[in-house]
Amino acid sequence: MEYRSLGRTGTMVSTVCLGCMTFEMLTGQLPFPDTGLKGIVRRVREPPPAPSIHCPDLPRAVDDVVARALAPGVDDRFQSTTALAEALGTAASLTLSTDS
Repeated sequence: MEYRSLGRTGTMVSTVCLGCMTFEMLTGQLPFPDTGLKGIVRRVREPPPAPSIHCPDLPRAVDDVVARALAPGVDDRFQSTTALAEALGTAASLTLSTDS
């Protein structure tokens, strides 16, 4: 979902939210379980965790997509939820084609 009334900020928030949901759906874990000040500091200083830490069978391409969705820097994230979904679809199709 894009929050058009919020402009670019809303889109960037949407991509992080979708990235968090994707991480949780893939792993059953939250990407940033810490709350409060500790969680905020970790979120800004540390790179997001790779989903493959929890699910070793996940391909690197999926890790890369999730990392970009959860990147601390706004300019490092996907510019839209559509771009994120397309990248995730591509990562999954590359995985399926190499498994065949």
